[in-house]
Amino acid sequence: MSARERRLNTPPTWRSSVTRALIAAAIVFVFLVLTAKKDKVATAVEFTVVALVIYIPAGYYLERMLYRRRQARQGAGGDAAGGRRPRR
Repeated sequence: MSARERRLNTPPTWRSSVTRALIAAAIVFVFLVLTAKKDKVATAVEFTVVALVIYIPAGYYLERMLYRRRQARQGAGGDAAGGRRPRR
């Protein structure tokens, strides 16, 4: 199994969603600081916090949907409908 296949076959985690959201929010913060006309930092911080609140769950649920769809296509492992994996 290649590294790409292993990565695609691991279920999403909240931790990875937070990491991706932090990276995206940092880019948004820098962009806003560079382009805002007044109250640069205050405006950028407020918008970055709102972006994080949106990006974290949106990223997680998007990844979860893609993971389930991929698993259903492969017909292996993941439960595409119910969202629960069997307990071990």
